[in-house]
Amino acid sequence: MMQTTTPSVRQRPSDRVRDYVLRQPVGSGAPERLPTMRDLAAHLKVSLATVQGVYRDLKAKGRITTKAGDGTYLVPAGGAVRPASARRKVFFNHIAATKGKESMLLGFLYGALLQIAMERNLRLEFSALDADHPEEEQVRALFEAGELDGMIIFPFVPCQPLIVACEELQVPYVSIHPPNPETCANFVTPDYFMGGYRIGEAFAAAGRERIAFLTAGGVMESSTAWAFAAGLQNALLETTGRVAVEHGRFREIAMRRKMLYDWLHERRGRLPDAIFCHRHALFEPLLEALEKLKVAVPEEVSVISAIDVAPDLSGTQAFTSLAMPIDEVSSAALEYLHRRMELKGASLPGVKVPVGFTGGRTTLPVENRVLGI
Repeated sequence: MMQTTTPSVRQRPSDRVRDYVLRQPVGSGAPERLPTMRDLAAHLKVSLATVQGVYRDLKAKGRITTKAGDGTYLVPAGGAVRPASARRKVFFNHIAATKGKESMLLGFLYGALLQIAMERNLRLEFSALDADHPEEEQVRALFEAGELDGMIIFPFVPCQPLIVACEELQVPYVSIHPPNPETCANFVTPDYFMGGYRIGEAFAAAGRERIAFLTAGGVMESSTAWAFAAGLQNALLETTGRVAVEHGRFREIAMRRKMLYDWLHERRGRLPDAIFCHRHALFEPLLEALEKLKVAVPEEVSVISAIDVAPDLSGTQAFTSLAMPIDEVSSAALEYLHRRMELKGASLPGVKVPVGFTGGRTTLPVENRVLGI
């Protein structure tokens, strides 16, 4: 039951919360159940963030403890407590199982994050939100129960409500890739802008003039597509003085082979001489279409795929692709999340990890030299 006595409003908000919690009666040495953070904030007329900060501090000092699904309790002085060195609880958002390179990418990121955390003894306990309830509601419930110390968010699905919930509650989080092109904080990502820039430099070095950028959706619908396109166009403008990039969009997965073939056939006699695929799912059907049309790759047209997750598993290791820096991104994400935890959730500028390229079979030697292959 909520106690009716309230500390003086002349105290600092954090001191009012601390005094209220520590003054709760503890009968027969048993822990006293405390109100939820949201209820206590309303009762004391302080911000939820203030209550969160006090609960975290008291938890680290062993004065309160959390029981999963039961609530937060005041621990008698000298009672059993959760040690300050206990593992911090970090959650991932739920990503439905999908086919193709995207699911493989997610799997490698998960694996790298867990491996690096174990190697460095970071004392993190990883869990995933479930798919049965809105993720923002789960975050609020975990937060109020004291069961959430940080979030790692994969924005491969719409996740803005989840991010809004984390920011409202001041839960430290890091997004793997910015969720939209306007985002400038709280993310770690491969440097797709510079990846696109180097591709533009490579095409220019080979004298390519009719360049196409192929995506599954609109350029502004994806922060990675936007960054690639911006880098590509900037490089072409700086090296050739002109920007002439045709955008091809192929959203319907089941029809991509036919659509790509038709798109190329319509341009016979004026085919692009350099094509950059934002999605690897477009790359292989494109090569098939070019082969059917008897177009020589890379002699007549250079082709680059944006992401090759695991060349040794894909069977296409010779094809020119951006090499995803999975270990580097995972390491940077864990360091970034740790910094945000230490800063109590304060925002930090986004971090971009350098990218490289692999393969070389579908680009000319002069292009490979520029790409560092």
